[in-house]
Amino acid sequence: MQKNDILEVEIISLGCEGEGVSKPDGFPVFVPGALCGERVQIRVQKVTKSFAFGKLLKVLSPSAERTVPPCPVYEKCGGCSLMHMDRSAQLLWKQARVQDAFRHIGGLSVTVAPCASDNVDFRYRNKIQMPVAATEEGVAAGFFAPRSHRIVPHAGCLLQSEKCQKIIEEVLDWMRAFGVAPYDEKTHTGVVRHIFIREGDGEDAMVSIVTRASSLPGKEALCDRMQAMGVSTLLQNINPHRTNVILGDKTKILYGSGTVTKTLSGIAFSVSHHSFFQVNAPMAEMLYEKGLSLLGDISQKTVFDLYSGIGSISLFLAKKAKKVIGVEIVPEAVADAEENAKRNGFHNAFFYQGDAFEVTDRLIKEGEKADICVVDPPRKGCSPELLKTLLHMRPKKILYISCNPATLARDAKFLSENGYTAGTVYPHDLFPQTNHVESVALLVRTDSSI
Repeated sequence: MQKNDILEVEIISLGCEGEGVSKPDGFPVFVPGALCGERVQIRVQKVTKSFAFGKLLKVLSPSAERTVPPCPVYEKCGGCSLMHMDRSAQLLWKQARVQDAFRHIGGLSVTVAPCASDNVDFRYRNKIQMPVAATEEGVAAGFFAPRSHRIVPHAGCLLQSEKCQKIIEEVLDWMRAFGVAPYDEKTHTGVVRHIFIREGDGEDAMVSIVTRASSLPGKEALCDRMQAMGVSTLLQNINPHRTNVILGDKTKILYGSGTVTKTLSGIAFSVSHHSFFQVNAPMAEMLYEKGLSLLGDISQKTVFDLYSGIGSISLFLAKKAKKVIGVEIVPEAVADAEENAKRNGFHNAFFYQGDAFEVTDRLIKEGEKADICVVDPPRKGCSPELLKTLLHMRPKKILYISCNPATLARDAKFLSENGYTAGTVYPHDLFPQTNHVESVALLVRTDSSI
């Protein structure tokens, strides 16, 4: 097999990013956009010693699960990966993906429930970060093509709200009117790098213009335009570095409070620029409610939330628990969490800033007892130090919320080898049309009674 070979292959399975997998002569070839059971024509794009990538040229025998993507730039844009797959098939694949991770990575035989969904396929994101660039047609916004930094111009992403699209188009129009140049990462010149939008309750919306330098031509006119559109707060974030990281360390509030309010299950959260908050709020509610139900009666329990962030899960738990202790390493997030607890009248939620092991070790020595621990780590999963912290605390139950089935299965294996038993895993589809899946699982200490 060589680069640019034209082949006809059978797709026998799907990879972890939803790409088709074929094995001509036993050699794995990954084909984005192909579905299991299809016969397709491909062009070989890259060949390594152990696998190859192919570009889908033609579907010769389409799967019954294939559907026509409604997005005009779907095949060029890297934002979604499953829009060519029927939604019911997407849910089945996500359930199977979690099951495969536990079987092959965790070596665990667990029951994986059907993937939960609220049947909202599009317009579900409350946050979007869209890069801006100069194109042959002029200033444009869009997303990067797969495995590249080439922008595919398209302000009308179907995963964002129509309001977001109008805001992006207005910002681009302002840039053209005032000659505000987009950032060029090759030459490290230009002004605007990204348009960042976070929507709150109702019409509440935050817009942040991410710039290379502090100077922002036409700033007053931009403020007027955003206020006319009902944007509640406008910020300028300054990122002067040659980096792929979107946000810089310095932020100016051009008008408004600098935050938006997002309500989950009656709890109002003040969400700032750098805060982590689930982008699909209705499904986040469903996910957290499932986790809460798995814990049973916690009215007399002390719960530790070891990736507490701005307190979104902590306050969810505080509705039912005797006491909730959140531990978070980011000082700004701890300040947000404390403010959110105060704002909602929670007197049983307490937040500490610092390394999880150091903080929990001190609290345990001071007499605190962890009946239950909750973790919601980033995609890389729990650090070895955090897992050791869990074993040191010896909670009866560990509620693990995960955005990555592979690291969830890996960490569940470690905990299973050290005195915990994993129960049913519950996947939730917070990111329709993409390969991402959130899951929640309860692990119970073997020598404890539920």
